[in-house]
Amino acid sequence: MSRDRVLSAIAASLAVVFATTCGDAGGGPGTMVVALETVAPDDGAVVIEVRGGPMEEPSPVDDAYLFYARQPTELFLSVAVIGDIESGDLFTFRVPSTDLALSYQVTLREVADRSNRLREPPDEAYHLTIRRWEE
Repeated sequence: MSRDRVLSAIAASLAVVFATTCGDAGGGPGTMVVALETVAPDDGAVVIEVRGGPMEEPSPVDDAYLFYARQPTELFLSVAVIGDIESGDLFTFRVPSTDLALSYQVTLREVADRSNRLREPPDEAYHLTIRRWEE
């Protein structure tokens, strides 16, 4: 067995161990939540994309936000959240299995301040997380 194959096998084994030990425990249908950390005091809107496994029923965590969702396929979701954005949970979506939590990727596409001015491309001032929703 070549060195590259051995290294690939080790990497694959470690990925499986990492996914099973660091993923959210669960199984079966459930809800995921997307949260934002920001240091900006005047965020007024964010556009976020979620990709990965099947998802449905996106909804805002806080009814004070205006919330727009577009889902052209079951594997892609684009969401705009508008309001006095602060750090914390923004929206949820349903998944067929919470065991797939690590397969979802979340990306911050745009941020605007409360005067509707786009900020420079998002940087280290913003951090998104996605996790299993504990209702």
